[in-house]
Amino acid sequence: MKYRTFIKLFVLLLVGSLGVAGFGMVRGCKSHDEAPVAPVAQMDAPGGQQGAPGAPPAVPNSGGAPGPGAPTGAQRPELAGAIGTTTPLTDAEKEIISQQQAPLTNGDKTSDGRKWNVMQPGFRVEFRADTAKGSKVWNRAKVAYTGDQGFSERWDFKADGSIKRRVDPNGSDNYTQEYRLKDGAWLRNK
Repeated sequence: MKYRTFIKLFVLLLVGSLGVAGFGMVRGCKSHDEAPVAPVAQMDAPGGQQGAPGAPPAVPNSGGAPGPGAPTGAQRPELAGAIGTTTPLTDAEKEIISQQQAPLTNGDKTSDGRKWNVMQPGFRVEFRADTAKGSKVWNRAKVAYTGDQGFSERWDFKADGSIKRRVDPNGSDNYTQEYRLKDGAWLRNK
């Protein structure tokens, strides 16, 4: 065997061995990254008492009024009861309405308009402007509150200044409740 052939075989064997070793290391690291999930500590029950042993853990407040110690607007706002009832605006909702007035240059261009994602403590908003249809302002928004998997509300900002808010109370992408902003409060009309 010639020396040159020997070197080529040696290099080929060395590269192959390093490839197999590297692949094994990557696979080994992946299995270590998937550490078991630690059990969730029980949350304090109302009144500062610990939950009873064996009782199911308390569930964080994902709907309704903010829980104790929650920052204002961090939880999904309380929904009005029957049709015709009103609910005052939360600080988070006031912030969303004020951000709707921001210039369209804050967002990114899309195929049919502009899109702007805003992250705030406790909620996130995706504003949309249908510039292809002539909109010069943010005319739609999707809102997700802390703990929501997807967007739990859709808002429509009308040219006459009115605001329609559709709410998915169950997180099923089914917006069954509808509100209109009237005199600084949400009036449920569906």
